[in-house]
Amino acid sequence: MNVTTKISLDFGQKSAYPVSVWAKQGDQETRFVEITPLDKGVAYTLEVGVTARLQATKPDGTTILDNCTISDGKITAELTAQVLAVSGFVIAEIGLYKGTELLSSALFNVEVQETAYDPNAPISSDEYNALVEALAEAEEFSENIPRDYLNVTVEVADWSLEGTPTYPD
Repeated sequence: MNVTTKISLDFGQKSAYPVSVWAKQGDQETRFVEITPLDKGVAYTLEVGVTARLQATKPDGTTILDNCTISDGKITAELTAQVLAVSGFVIAEIGLYKGTELLSSALFNVEVQETAYDPNAPISSDEYNALVEALAEAEEFSENIPRDYLNVTVEVADWSLEGTPTYPD
């Protein structure tokens, strides 16, 4: 269940227009970019011993430095959960490392589209705070009522005119 976007990046000149890759915020372990390296528009052969890394800055200003894989002259970069954590445009490039040497590609954009579903959002439900508060007040009030006369049947003959019933128990 992977989606791989294939692009070409030049290491010898600036691109005439920025290459753009689309992805969804929150995706994990499913989005990859396969890069064909170029040198001024011509295929660029990667030297033995070169390490490729995705170098990027997210819209919130945080940065990414992730290892890529190299196979058959192509560079594959995973768009990790952190790369896709913030919606907006991630500005990215590929850095080729060998010893102390660094060769960086032209920039490309990862357009991270906002997700419609946030698994960390509170679960939506009906809310009846006013009713809950009113029931709590009613319960508190009922606790303060003398319970001497609750659920007791008092015969009329047991009542006195002074207002105090007289009955056994």
